[in-house]
Amino acid sequence: MEACFAGDPGTGRVRYSGAYFGRLGGGGDRPEIASQFTAEDLLAVSMLSVPIDGYCALHVLGYQAGELNAMPAQNPLGRI
Repeated sequence: MEACFAGDPGTGRVRYSGAYFGRLGGGGDRPEIASQFTAEDLLAVSMLSVPIDGYCALHVLGYQAGELNAMPAQNPLGRI
C-alpha cells in the first residue's frame, strides 16, 4: 500500500492518482472558474476512483449548468 503514495524514482511524480485531485488543471479555485463546474472537475473526481456516468456529466456541464454553477457562488472559496 505504501508504494502507491511513494514518488516514482524516475520522475518524482506520485503514483496515486488521488494526489492530483485538488490541483488537476491548475486547481478548481482559480478565479476565472471558481464558481462553475468544469470538465476538469469531473475528471478530478475520477482521480479518486469515482466513476462519473456520461449522462450525469451532461447534466452537470450542460442541462443544469446554470442552476448548479450558482451554488458554489453562494459560498466563499475554501468554506464548504
